[in-house]
Amino acid sequence: MERKLDPCFITSIFARMTAYTACRRFDSAHMSPFERLPPELKLQIFNYCDPLCVLNAALTGPALYAFVEANESRIARSIICGNISPDLRCLAAARYRADHYGFPVARSESGEPQTFGRQFFTRKFVRDGLRDDKVFEARNEDGFYANFKFTLEIAHKLISFDHTVLCFAYILGRIAMHKGPLSTIPLDNGEPMAPDYVTHLSPGELHRFMKALYIFEVASAVLPFVDVPDVTNQQYAIWHNFWEQFPPWELQQVRCVQRMLQDWVDDLVTRQGGYLTIHPDEAMLGQFVIQKGLVGLRELEIRPGWIGAVQNRIAEFSGSLQMNTLPLRTEIWMKGMDEFWMPYDQDFDEVGLNATIPMNWSDEEDSGPRDAWLHTLLENRVYDKIFRAGYFLQFSCEPCMTRWGFVFWDRAKLEWHSQETMPTAEQMMDVAGDTFLPREIFQFAEWGRQGGICPGCVWSARVSAEEELFQRQLWLTE
Repeated sequence: MERKLDPCFITSIFARMTAYTACRRFDSAHMSPFERLPPELKLQIFNYCDPLCVLNAALTGPALYAFVEANESRIARSIICGNISPDLRCLAAARYRADHYGFPVARSESGEPQTFGRQFFTRKFVRDGLRDDKVFEARNEDGFYANFKFTLEIAHKLISFDHTVLCFAYILGRIAMHKGPLSTIPLDNGEPMAPDYVTHLSPGELHRFMKALYIFEVASAVLPFVDVPDVTNQQYAIWHNFWEQFPPWELQQVRCVQRMLQDWVDDLVTRQGGYLTIHPDEAMLGQFVIQKGLVGLRELEIRPGWIGAVQNRIAEFSGSLQMNTLPLRTEIWMKGMDEFWMPYDQDFDEVGLNATIPMNWSDEEDSGPRDAWLHTLLENRVYDKIFRAGYFLQFSCEPCMTRWGFVFWDRAKLEWHSQETMPTAEQMMDVAGDTFLPREIFQFAEWGRQGGICPGCVWSARVSAEEELFQRQLWLTE
């Protein structure tokens, strides 16, 4: 009988031979110029590398290996800080932790579900984990991540996921940008219909998409299924405490990106031949994108010869045991959170419309997201001509608003689409004043915060026609 060598045995022999060869050249006479550099310069150089580059350098010899091993945490932190924006670092670390120890089901780095998920959510995680601004600093003894050991492997995973987020931010932002109330398609003579700031993503808009996608990913891994939306329900309290950490327009941004991700998956299926064996509704698509996460969704992109591949994945998901035994979440955003930010008169059970507290939350220079959120908060609760001038153009259909991503755009883009009728935050807050509404009426007038049903409006008809024309042109070029 033929005897086969154990692969592990072969690997160990190779590792010992490599180490022996490296040790033979470990003396000052054979050190490279880079190895002779002072430690401070080597650290500065490694800060400009990616984690895999640093790892490859460490494997060139025992001198660099020892140096990298002794400074791995410091190098990893520096590389992360050089690649991930400061206000996204807490979310990046939280996503890494939550994705490994989330509730109800964690996901692995490949995006596939793990069955050993455990209760990860704690008040300390919300209070400190989502706001530990010193998460990647060397001195963070009192922070939530004080005992977290950052390695090159973790740095690679964090940066790799950040690239996935950036990719989806570009995809969703560029698609949504052309679904606004007014058409941005160039004229027949080639002249632009809209200025550049309307047809291009600004750095601020791209960053908002990235942050919303990060929050979506953390929420997908942490927030449990809620069967009874009541304050006495512990699971409901988890959701409430989580969303209290973000301003209300960022919650609406997460709602928009979930809707956009569902449309993106639906478009993938259409480009692969359409639905043949299954016809999922919006609830199932919502469950699918939440459960898969961004890494899992990224793997669904079209590949040559993959006819019906995405549809098959959705069919497998709908028929899985997990689908039948564990209640899945159809929406990762939380309804009714506006009321939390508004003044409340307990004696008369009335909710005020003074939005000073949430409007002062952010120090972002561009007021577009805040103004869009405030507009949809007040337009159905306060009667004033400033909310009606551009109503038919800007906020006429709730699902169309969501697909357009009304809370992502800079103020200038909102003004162009409303034909300069978008009121300022000061005008809207002056109109609202200190008005109080009965709580029941305040809740009934919820607008721009739900899923909604598109009535087949002119807005959606125009977007559909332009998308069909674009797909036809794409098919002709291919």
